[in-house]
Amino acid sequence: MKRVGRAISLINYLKSVVVGVVLGIAGVLLYNTLVPVGLLVTLISTGVGIWFLGRSLGSRKFKFISALSWLAVVLRAGTPGNGNELLILGNLTGDLFLLFGIATVTFSALRKI
Repeated sequence: MKRVGRAISLINYLKSVVVGVVLGIAGVLLYNTLVPVGLLVTLISTGVGIWFLGRSLGSRKFKFISALSWLAVVLRAGTPGNGNELLILGNLTGDLFLLFGIATVTFSALRKI
């Protein structure tokens, strides 16, 4: 019985990492599409996605894991790569995405289930 519980817990950890990575990738690719609309849609979907993950899995720790994986993707996208390419530009929209994205992820991870 303990093995089943551990396997379910491991699956929940993996789900939270995958959700955070997918939300981070989608946010990085969509924040600059239709400048005010893409940014708002990205921020709202990130907040709702992390909140819903914690709601469906029933624990706040999975929201924190998802938020940390989102943050890892976004920070990696904001640093220059091998060819000095950036996925998050240093313009107003990119700065707002980083600022409000981190605030949204923090708020939705700290919010009660």
